[in-house]
Amino acid sequence: MRRRRLLASAATAGVGAVAGCTGLLGGGSPVLDPVTVRTIDAPGSTAGQLRLPTGHVTVLDLFSTGCAPCRAEMPELRNARDRLDSVQFVSVTDQVFGGTFSPADVRQWWQDNDGAWLVGVDTKDSLFRQLSVRGVPTLAVLDPDGHVVWNHAGLISADAIVKAATRATR
Repeated sequence: MRRRRLLASAATAGVGAVAGCTGLLGGGSPVLDPVTVRTIDAPGSTAGQLRLPTGHVTVLDLFSTGCAPCRAEMPELRNARDRLDSVQFVSVTDQVFGGTFSPADVRQWWQDNDGAWLVGVDTKDSLFRQLSVRGVPTLAVLDPDGHVVWNHAGLISADAIVKAATRATR
């Protein structure tokens, strides 16, 4: 019986790894503690800092430049953003700069994938830890007070993003 449970758990993890790059969003905090991310100069974004939560409904996209599903999800994010005028979009990576990886690499990935909203890096992994991110892409919708009202790991449609963000604006 124990072996069967172990095999079932491994199979479930494998499905999660295919759906997203490496898994699912865990428990997470119901209210996001303030986190400052470093924003990058890229299309739709400026270099600086952004403190989350922002006081606005926010679609938070957690990604990695080496993640094929993250690349595949970009058209869905653009579509959803075009349909949600009053919702802020922020994409954040936790990739470490140094060696051969730099903000210029994120900027190039952003341009190559037609990003057009704020993009940044969570240099201390604070955001990723609070949301118990186990893999990317992971999306979360924050209400203006920072409550995590919805989250999803893996690929998702623009319709689902719009539906989740619309619920948070009510």
